[in-house]
Amino acid sequence: MRLASFKTNMIWVVAEFASVTAIQLLVMRYIVGTLGTAQMGLWAVLMAAAQVAGFFDFGLTGGISRYLARAHAKGLRDDIEKVIAIVVFVTIPFYLLVSAAIYAIMYVALPAIVQADMLAEARAILPFSSACYFLLVISLTCSGCLTGLHLGFRKSQLVMTGMVVQGILSWIWIGQRGLVGLAHAQIVGYCFVLAGTFVLLKFSGGVRLRRLFRFDATLAREVIRFGAGLQIPSIAWAGFETSIRFLMSRFGGAALLGQYEIAYRLANQPRVLFVYIAQPLGPALVNRAAEGRAAFAAFYRLTYARFSLGAAAVAVGVILTSPLAAWIMLGGIHSHYLLFAALTAIGAAIHIWAMPVENAAVAQGVLRYNAIGTISALVVMLVLGIPAGWLFGGEGVAVSVLCASATAGLFPVLANSRKLQLDILPDWRAGLAGLMPVIWRQGRA
Repeated sequence: MRLASFKTNMIWVVAEFASVTAIQLLVMRYIVGTLGTAQMGLWAVLMAAAQVAGFFDFGLTGGISRYLARAHAKGLRDDIEKVIAIVVFVTIPFYLLVSAAIYAIMYVALPAIVQADMLAEARAILPFSSACYFLLVISLTCSGCLTGLHLGFRKSQLVMTGMVVQGILSWIWIGQRGLVGLAHAQIVGYCFVLAGTFVLLKFSGGVRLRRLFRFDATLAREVIRFGAGLQIPSIAWAGFETSIRFLMSRFGGAALLGQYEIAYRLANQPRVLFVYIAQPLGPALVNRAAEGRAAFAAFYRLTYARFSLGAAAVAVGVILTSPLAAWIMLGGIHSHYLLFAALTAIGAAIHIWAMPVENAAVAQGVLRYNAIGTISALVVMLVLGIPAGWLFGGEGVAVSVLCASATAGLFPVLANSRKLQLDILPDWRAGLAGLMPVIWRQGRA
């Protein structure tokens, strides 16, 4: 992949992140202002329920991306088309069946999750929320094929346009139809991305669409086998985030869940941004390891210090701006929201702090501690969250989320640092060394 193409894709990825985040926050604010925080909480529960479908994804998405990139690197158009055909023959039918099963299960389980006075409404919206999640997964999988063909900038442009369409329709339909209108807007947006993806695959990627109806069972098994190895941490994290919504709804109620959902998403955006920033870390650490232990340790030390500074800045920034965020998103300052913002900010900061050591472990071929850390988040959430919610309500659930997040971050840092003989405490001077001259020059200017 040419450097210019890499830079172009990265610029558009950042633009995609910024635009999607902005539109999602505007839609959330509109839901709260038009329908109330309880409706925001109800939608969070229903989407979390739909995410249970992700438990059964045997790494299809990750496996497809990896094999598609490999076929593109070799210039094998037939193999590219065979990989994309797996989406048509396996991914789409699979998620149709799973989404139908999840709908049936959640229809029965909802009385134990939502308040009695919201049960009928929740069941009425459940088909639409299930369709939203199905189309989200399929649109992500299909548009991800563009990234595998080094057309990531086209994917970002398409997703951004789809989000604008979704945002406009949400503004029009939420006031008319409530959460059903929100679901309809998302469905149209995801269908737009799906249609645009196949147009771009044909005209920009050179894919012959009629060849996507050929199925290679041997290749499909290989892709699924590879993807399954990547899936354990994803399953654990999906279970962790789903359990948050279920427990908060059960012990705190829909209105409190609505406030927590806003706080969680706002604190989560910086973490997602750092995930984007961390993507080049893996290859860079592999290269430094090839240069020797000293080069690897020096590069890691600098990266670890910079991410630690970033984590601290995120925690302080989110906490200090939480009153303003509450006023913007909720129309007033609420004590529950301020507590949730502080707890979620600390949890997000811990995950950012752990990213360098997690990437260093992957670069050295040590995977188990990262997986154990993610699984531990789900275990701690279930073991601690239920009794804490029973005794202390939504506040107890929120504290349990922080404990689970801290465990998921601390365990990989401690275990990987010991295994790879890396410093646990960041070198603050190393992190500030490259920044001070810039700050000094700006001050003098």
